[in-house]
Formats: sequence, structure tokens, C-alpha cells
Amino acid sequence: MFAYFNELSANGTIQNESLNTAVNMLVECLKSLKEYKVNGVHLDKKIGQYQLTENEWFIRVLDDKSIVDADMKALILGMMTTIENPMENLEQEYFMSAMCNGMECIGLGLASEEVSNTFSVSLSHAGWDETDYQIELGQLTNELETQIISTTCKNISNVEAINTLKELFAPIPESGKELFLRLSELFPNLVFSSKAKEQIKKNYERTSVEQIFLKLQDIEDATKKLNGGDLRKELFHYKASPEHQQRSQLPEMNILFEDGETRHCEWHLRYTPGCGRIHFSADKGDGHTIYIGYVSNKIGIH
Repeated sequence: MFAYFNELSANGTIQNESLNTAVNMLVECLKSLKEYKVNGVHLDKKIGQYQLTENEWFIRVLDDKSIVDADMKALILGMMTTIENPMENLEQEYFMSAMCNGMECIGLGLASEEVSNTFSVSLSHAGWDETDYQIELGQLTNELETQIISTTCKNISNVEAINTLKELFAPIPESGKELFLRLSELFPNLVFSSKAKEQIKKNYERTSVEQIFLKLQDIEDATKKLNGGDLRKELFHYKASPEHQQRSQLPEMNILFEDGETRHCEWHLRYTPGCGRIHFSADKGDGHTIYIGYVSNKIGIH
């Protein structure tokens, strides 16, 4: 799992007398996250370009041995990694902007539940100590109109917040093969087509597997509220919807299952990175079962 750094917490607002404490709290967070197997904290620009206090930039603080010793510096540089063109990650999910409290927010937006469902890491003593924030994502519709989607980002600025959000760090399958072997254990109310099983099994991208796992969890949770009725958007935590009419008619939406039935799997959830889709269906009157037909790139994209 990766996290994203909340760049709004490094905009020069930390008071000079709180600088040592803020850096020490960041280091303690990074130590704890490393123990939980978090692979790193993504930055939208090089770490040295962030401003901590009115007069201090991160690059100078890292070289100030009265604040950061050699072990602390190695941990910070090892855990915090720059990503190129971060807005492309949002645009891959068709989001053109991300705002929090009226401010553009790259890190919070990328970590939000609608985009990657990870979490953000903020510097304490910068006014970013809440464990969740509301994010507004700007999305282009098929009619090229902008719509605003509200979502939430989980946030960590101290070790206490990590303990509060520790369910985030529950063991997640690290490979498609591991997830494939645990499908019946993890998702007792989901029925997978042979195609979907094979697609999951052959997925070697760890970040993609994590996202598939989280979205399948959401679908499993939805089965508890289905009660044999029709699929509907409010059953899901993430954004789930049927394909629009033209794509719904694609023959690839009709998927054969192991019971011999062919089901029209027009409902879908997105997952990242890239343009991943999980297509599914439900038989009306079939209690609490959802049928997973397809788990791969958007149908029509190879």
C-alpha cells in the first residue's frame, strides 16, 4: 500500500517553535507505517521544494543535524518518493480537479476513496490533524459537462491517528494468485466466472490487486443489502453504475458462468491504476448473491 503526502500541510504555516516536534512526529509516523508494510508516501514534487515554516524549506531542515539526524534523514528520503505528473493519476479516472475547503489538493485527492482509497500523510502543527477530510472531485461527464463528486480522504498526522485507522492496514493479498486462492474465503456471497478468476490469477501488479480486493469487498458488503432486489447505486460505497446504453449492448457484457448461465454484466466499478473495471450482475430474487463476470482493463481497451 502507498500513501500520498498532503502538500497543503507544507505551505510554510508551521510555527518555528513547533518545527522540531512536527518533524519528529512525521518520523514516528513513517516508522509506524513501515512496520505496517506501507511501501512509501508519494509526493507531488521533490521533497526539498516544500516549505515548512515561514523561513525554512524541507531541504535545509534535512541537512540541519540539530533537527534531523542521519537515521531520520535516511528514513524520510527512503519512505517519501516523488511521482511524476501526479495529475495524470487523477485524469486516468476522469477527474480534472480535486478541492478541499476551497483549495486545490493533489495529495488528498489522489488518496481519496473515489480515486485510490489509500490515505494521506500530513505534517502536524500545520492545522491538518483531522483523521478524515471531505474532498470535491471535478469530473467530466460523457456530455463533456463538469460534475462535482463528494468523497472522503483518510488522513494521518500522528501515531494516534494510525491506531485510529488501523483497519486500513489489515493484510491484503499481495498478488493476483494469492487473491485467486482466497476468493471463496474472502467473498462468500460473490460468484466468479471462469474468465474473472483467470483474470485475477494472472494479475501481477500489486497496486492493482489491492484495488481489486477493496472493490470486491465493497461488492461483498452490498450483497448483505441486496435482498434479492435489483442492483442500485446506493448499495455501494464506491461509485458503481451500469454502462450507458451504447456500451451496454457490447457482446462482451454477456458472460458465461460455471452454472451454465450467461449473465449480462453491465454494472461495473472502476479500479486503479489505469482503466480497470469489475463487471458484475445479480439475478433478481437470488437472495444475497452477486455474480462477478470480468476483472480487467475497460472492455474494448487492451
